Amino acid sequence: LIADQVLPTALTVNNTRANIPNIIIANSGGLRFDIYAGPFTKNDQLTASPFPDVFVFIPGLPLGIERAVLPALNGEGANGRRELAEALAERYARGDVETRYRHWLGKMHARAGPERRAAHNLTLGYVTKDACAVVGDDTLHTPLPLFGSPAFIGSRPPAGSNDTAIDLVFVDFIGSQVVQVPNGLQTAKTYTSTDIKSYMPILLNEVPGVFAEAKWD
Repeated sequence: LIADQVLPTALTVNNTRANIPNIIIANSGGLRFDIYAGPFTKNDQLTASPFPDVFVFIPGLPLGIERAVLPALNGEGANGRRELAEALAERYARGDVETRYRHWLGKMHARAGPERRAAHNLTLGYVTKDACAVVGDDTLHTPLPLFGSPAFIGSRPPAGSNDTAIDLVFVDFIGSQVVQVPNGLQTAKTYTSTDIKSYMPILLNEVPGVFAEAKWD
């Protein structure tokens, strides 16, 4: 929903480039909470998407190249996996712990398994260990189920031939990663940070609200 409907809708509002086809890419960690049925408030908006990331873009990339950017970012293929590992290490150094946190959740989920969950009949919760002498957060729980998601999400590519020039839109938080990908997919031009332009004034944490006003009112 966020990639196929919310971002494409919100980023056309008061946008002078709305008529230019694009692919929009964001890191999946930018969406932090569920949106439930019922009234949608400012608090819901910021709870779901708290980060004030700026939308930027690289203009005029061939559609054939842009189609390959999202798979490359998500580490499909040996080179992609290596580049993804390097990118995730860089994000961790910048304070983004989402990947390691989800890895920890995944290990707990794998150790529990459906049979152990059913046999122990424990309440859901985080399972941690400490050195305290009394019962604290060592209390047994069944780890929360974990459902995998890609590190990056993207909108559906527009129709067109591989050489159709379109915009590649993304949040500035992942700019250093995105701008390197086209360099591994073609040799006609070397892309750098100077090729990244400001796309529009809407911030990532404003996107759910803009979409709600456009579609839910």
